[in-house]
Order: sequence, then C-alpha cells, then structure tokens
Amino acid sequence: MAMHDYTQICIRVGDTLQRAIETIDAATIQIALVMDGEGHLLGTVTDGDIRRGILNGIALDSTVDQIMNTRAVTAPAGTPRSELLALLTSHKLKHVPLLDDRGRVVGIELLDNLIKSPTLKENSAVILAGGQGTRLRPLTDFTPKPLLRVGGRPVLELIV
Repeated sequence: MAMHDYTQICIRVGDTLQRAIETIDAATIQIALVMDGEGHLLGTVTDGDIRRGILNGIALDSTVDQIMNTRAVTAPAGTPRSELLALLTSHKLKHVPLLDDRGRVVGIELLDNLIKSPTLKENSAVILAGGQGTRLRPLTDFTPKPLLRVGGRPVLELIV
C-alpha cells in the first residue's frame, strides 16, 4: 500500500495559522499534522478548521492549538486497505494518520489512494449511418442522410 509522505505536512503546536496554511498549500492534500518533538500526533488542522477559525475571529498569527482537532480519527500502521477505506468512508474523511503502537505518526493514507480508479479501456463503437435515404428525398438528393440537419446540427453529430 502506497502511503503519502507525511513529513511534508508536519507542524508544531506553536506554529501559526499562517504556517499551517503554507504547509497545507504546499502539500496539496488539505491537512497538516500537529506533532510533538517525538513524533506523537497531537492533532490535525484542515482547510475547514482554518476557515472556521478565521470566521470565528482567530488571527493568522495565532497558534494552531486554538483550532486543531485533538480528536482526529487515526488508524494503526498496517491496518488492511479495506478497513482503512471503511474507516474513511464511515467518517466522511479524505485522509487518516497512521500511528505506531506508541502513538507516533508513521504515515498518512489518502482516500484517493485507496479507491481504485477504473482503468480506461479503449472502446470501439459502430454508428450505423448508412442507407440511401430514399424515403427522405428530395432532402437526400445532394446531402447524405447522416449529414441532414435537425435543430441546426447534423443527425450524425446528435448521435455521437
């Protein structure tokens, strides 16, 4: 299972909202992990947490401990993919920090990585657009039936 590199999204309790915004923006996964010096997860900060904090009058130079979620949903490292997917979908989350048995962050799993995107397949199609158009004469005297205009567009374009 491919985990996202969590080290890009780590911040400290004393960091400002401005620093959290910069971290979230740089990593592009909409979350920052607030950790202590030993790597223990203290909380998370998301785009939504920052937005709600600003709406409540929290300044950008305030520290993240004023807005962080201290009850973040986490999972033990090594949790099977299916369980992680169930956890994320049941809580309507996009990411889950993975912790070792001492509560230290060892990774973060993203919903996008867990959902298997369908492989695009090359599809062929046959559009039956033949025939003499004898019942449509005189319209088909100089224009093939598939190119007759309906509503200002050729019939073939409407089919496609």
